[in-house]
This record gives sequence, structure tokens and C-alpha cells, in this order.
Amino acid sequence: MANELEKYRALIRQYLGEMGRDDIDVGHVEEIDQGRLRVEFIKGPMRRDAELPVYGLQDPEQARSAITLALLQLSKAVGKEHIAEAKEGN
Repeated sequence: MANELEKYRALIRQYLGEMGRDDIDVGHVEEIDQGRLRVEFIKGPMRRDAELPVYGLQDPEQARSAITLALLQLSKAVGKEHIAEAKEGN
């Protein structure tokens, strides 16, 4: 199973690269139940988990949609952190 998870990790990285998102890395990938993965996305110091359906990773369009939703959540977290840092700096 570990080898299979590593393949999913590499596939998600590939999709990120194709989407022009080389600024985001993929950390831990684990199967949380039948057909669903928990994927850790990393951008700088921020780490966020997202759930992705395994079947969706087989189709590039479905994979990009699922990854885009996960990245939206990561971007919101990064934005909130920047706002908090700016408030602390004043």
C-alpha cells in the first residue's frame, strides 16, 4: 500500500506542476477509507490537509478540480496568516 500511496503523491505533484503550482508541495498521503485519500499540501510554512477521491485522480480534469478546491482552502489560510502578521506588525 505504501508504494501505491507514493504513486498517488507523485501523480498529485505532476498535476500541480501542470497547473503551474510548483510553489506547492505534497507532504503526507494516506488512505482514510475506501477510495479516499488525505493529502497534505505545503506552501512555505503552511500545511493543510485535503481529502481527495482516488477515482478522481485517474481522470486529469477531475483531479485538477479536486486539487483546485484543496488549493483554494490553502490560499485562504495563507491569506489569513498574512493579514494576522500585518496586524501584529502595526
